[in-house]
Amino acid sequence: MDINSENIELENREPLLITCTGTKKMEFFYPPNTLRYEPGETLFLNREYSIEDISQKELNQTHTIITFRRNQTEYGDTGWYGCGYSDQNPNDIFWIYVEISRMVFYIFK
Repeated sequence: MDINSENIELENREPLLITCTGTKKMEFFYPPNTLRYEPGETLFLNREYSIEDISQKELNQTHTIITFRRNQTEYGDTGWYGCGYSDQNPNDIFWIYVEISRMVFYIFK
């Protein structure tokens, strides 16, 4: 299984896109919630998040790709995101740290 990076740094309001590839059914983890889905589904967690799965048959039965997407980030999205095989030991999940910069407001008198 492969995740596309070890850490991500984004400015406030930038989009977040994390893609994981593997050879069998995978799960995506966005603490504090664990998200589960079946191959071929797209789950919309709310209007700002989605997880998209490209099924194995579309990739010659050898790979599955899952993508976590948020169109606009904010500081509260900072944290650990991960993906792993559905039948995998939780200690073997691939994790990536996402850091979103704080928005700074200046007040002038």
